[in-house]
Amino acid sequence: MNVRVAFVVGLACAGGLVLTACTSTSAMQPNVTEQKTVEAPMRDPEMQQLVDQAGLALCPVGVSNPDAAIPGLPNVELPCLGDGPPVNLSTLRGIPLVVNVWASWCPPCIEEMPILAQAARELEGTVQFIGIDYQDDPARGLELLTVMGVEFPSVIDSDASVRAPLAIPGPPVTYFVNPDGVIAGRWDGSITSEKALAILLENFLGVTW
Repeated sequence: MNVRVAFVVGLACAGGLVLTACTSTSAMQPNVTEQKTVEAPMRDPEMQQLVDQAGLALCPVGVSNPDAAIPGLPNVELPCLGDGPPVNLSTLRGIPLVVNVWASWCPPCIEEMPILAQAARELEGTVQFIGIDYQDDPARGLELLTVMGVEFPSVIDSDASVRAPLAIPGPPVTYFVNPDGVIAGRWDGSITSEKALAILLENFLGVTW
């Protein structure tokens, strides 16, 4: 673990975290649900400053008429954590996609962030990365992404809207979605090395990293 990650994890642990709350071993499969829309929060100047400091990529715009018959990400719309429109997860099609469920209060999430951030930078244009900031304070989430140098976009799921449809017992969980929108695989728990992520990308998406 590098110094920056150790420092941030230390702060998270000092906040009284229960580590078992953000680990996962479930092998349940996600299902598509009826659409649920979560309104974007009003941004005061301090929140907008955090957004500007984070400098996240714009949240992606999905396809207008996805094939509902394809079992994929749930039909849930979530507000963008940074700049960009709300994102309906079920409309994200056309490019291999990595969806990482994380939270600022989750040490295993923090440990894997540099690996995901590096892969997102090096695979830009080949694989889309997007995070789901799960049951978190958006301000703390933005502060963490700024410190960790994460640039790929995230959406906010303060109410755990994706918990049931994606079978999430707790973060981190990472989903690998093919260009047609089909969830090809998932990894529960922290991705601990670049090699581990490279194997997952190759096995589930056919992408070499």
